[in-house]
Amino acid sequence: MEIARLNEKTLVIKGSIKKEIDYQEIKRHVAPMLEGGIKNLEIKILDATSITSSVLGYFLKLIHKDKIELVIEVGDDRLFRLFHELSLAEAFHLSYLNL
Repeated sequence: MEIARLNEKTLVIKGSIKKEIDYQEIKRHVAPMLEGGIKNLEIKILDATSITSSVLGYFLKLIHKDKIELVIEVGDDRLFRLFHELSLAEAFHLSYLNL
């Protein structure tokens, strides 16, 4: 997995989100954004087909505990369907990535 900060409130993730290290990397990139006082976070997941439960839990924590408005855009139909199957599409303001 590769992760990059596009701007003050946007992260771009490329590759699989399958390992514990991926979860740690996402947290490491989000932490300074939270410390900077953002209230809206956009995450663009370019090509992952699945996502770990630890990352999903972290995203839910951002919404419910940290009161962050999270917007997730995905580029893969399988991940898009997974979010819907888990009833997370609304919470994550899910949409397809405009490529």
